[in-house]
Amino acid sequence: MTRKVVVDNTLCRNYGICAGIQPEIFVIPPGSPFPVIGREIVEDDDLEEVREAARSCPAQAITIVES
Repeated sequence: MTRKVVVDNTLCRNYGICAGIQPEIFVIPPGSPFPVIGREIVEDDDLEEVREAARSCPAQAITIVES
């Protein structure tokens, strides 16, 4: 099973909580209004932190897509 993380930039308000929880996946470049996905594929070792980032997002802008 492959898991990808997606950030909906129409919802994101750049709170930065996701980058604080998992900075390898959620990268906020200086001056950027949105996080950039540093690594789209979520490995098993990172899954719980990415789920925590999604739950912690006040804008609910993070989705984990499994295929």
